[in-house]
Amino acid sequence: MAIVVGLLACLTACGGSAPATSNTAPGGAVLPTSEGNALPTFEILGGTPAGATKSPTVGAAIPPPTGTLTTRSVAATRTATTGANPVASGTPGVLPAAARVTFAKAPWTQGERTAYVVTTTSDGQAAGNAMYTIGGEFEAATVSANLTVGSTQDRFQLGFNGTTFAPTSEVRSIVTAQGTIDIQSEFHSGGATVQVIDRNGTTRNQLTLQDPYYMNDQYLIILRALPFAQGYQGALAVVPSQGNPAAINTVVTVTGQEQITTPAGAFTCWKVVAQYEGVEATQTLWFSADDKHYLVRYDTGRYTYALSEKH
Repeated sequence: MAIVVGLLACLTACGGSAPATSNTAPGGAVLPTSEGNALPTFEILGGTPAGATKSPTVGAAIPPPTGTLTTRSVAATRTATTGANPVASGTPGVLPAAARVTFAKAPWTQGERTAYVVTTTSDGQAAGNAMYTIGGEFEAATVSANLTVGSTQDRFQLGFNGTTFAPTSEVRSIVTAQGTIDIQSEFHSGGATVQVIDRNGTTRNQLTLQDPYYMNDQYLIILRALPFAQGYQGALAVVPSQGNPAAINTVVTVTGQEQITTPAGAFTCWKVVAQYEGVEATQTLWFSADDKHYLVRYDTGRYTYALSEKH
C-alpha cells in the first residue's frame, strides 16, 4: 500500500527507475518528497518495542557489513506527540496542531491479501501492480509486499506488534535500473538500526526516536485502524525505510465519505488527507467504510493505487 515526504507512508508508490537514494523506490507507504517523488522506508536492529510479545522474525539479525561501512547517528528533530506547530491554515509544509493519533483494533485478519493496479496520476497510464499480504500469530503480525512500478521491483516483509502496531524488524530489497538496494532493520523502544547495502557499500544508520513511531512500509496498513469519523485528525511520526531522515512528522485528517469505483467494485469510502512536515504536497487515501476498512484507492501525487482484488 505505499510516504513520508510517503508514509509516510510511504507510505509506497514510488518512481520507476529510481536511483539508490533514501527518497526513492516503491514501498509500503509512500511519502512524498520535496521534489515530488514518492518514497518508502524500513530496517532495524536491537530488541523489541515495549509491550511487544511473540514478535515475528522476518529475517536474520543484521549481518556483518561487506565492503565499505559508513555508520551514522540520526536523531528525529521533532516528534508527533502533540502534532506539529499550530499555524495559519494553508501554510505549505507546516502541519496543523493535532493530538497524537489513536488506533482502534486491527480490522485485518491473518492471511488477508489485497492487490492493486498502479497508474500514473496525471494521465492514468498503466505503471505497475502491488500485492500486500498480512500474516503472523498471537500479538505478532507481518505485512509482506511485492510491488512493481515502472522498472523498479520492491519486496519487503515487516514485523510489528499486532496490538500496538510498534514495528519490530524488516527486510527489504529494491531492484532498480541502477542496481539493488538491500535494507535490514531492527526496531526497539527509543530507536532503531537500519542497514542499507547498495553499490556504494554499506551504511548503518543508528536512529534515535521518540515512542511511538511507525515505519513507512506499514503506514498504509495501520491507517486502516483509524477511528474513522468526519473531522478526525491525528499526528504520528513515520520512519523512512532507509532511516534518513530519522522520522517525518505526519498529520492525517478524515474529511468525509465518497463513492469510489475500482476494478474490485464500488465502495463507500472514508477520505483521508495526509500532510507531511516540510512538504507542500499532500496525499489522499480512501478506505472502505465497512468494518474491514480496506485501502481502496491511494493517490501519492505521482501514482494512483486502485484496489483490484481482496481475499
